[in-house]
Amino acid sequence: SLWDEGEGDTFKADPPNAVLTWVDGGEMKEAELLLISAEAVSHGREIRYIFKLEAGQAPGRELARSSLFVDTGWAEKSGSPMPWSRIPK
Repeated sequence: SLWDEGEGDTFKADPPNAVLTWVDGGEMKEAELLLISAEAVSHGREIRYIFKLEAGQAPGRELARSSLFVDTGWAEKSGSPMPWSRIPK
């Protein structure tokens, strides 16, 4: 997993930022997060995140109509942004 122990190009060494948006009472809310870890649950149908709130409102335990936007990594070898899973080793 990208959160495995190690240094360098892992989320453990450099956790990704994310923005969570959701609708609450007809109003759009958002929070900036630092994703500390993630694990697949419910036989791979869901992902459970542990996060640190960086800015914005703290979300409740259950959200309706929500979206999570996660940063891509920066590939030093190519000099252009690309998903962490595609960074050449």
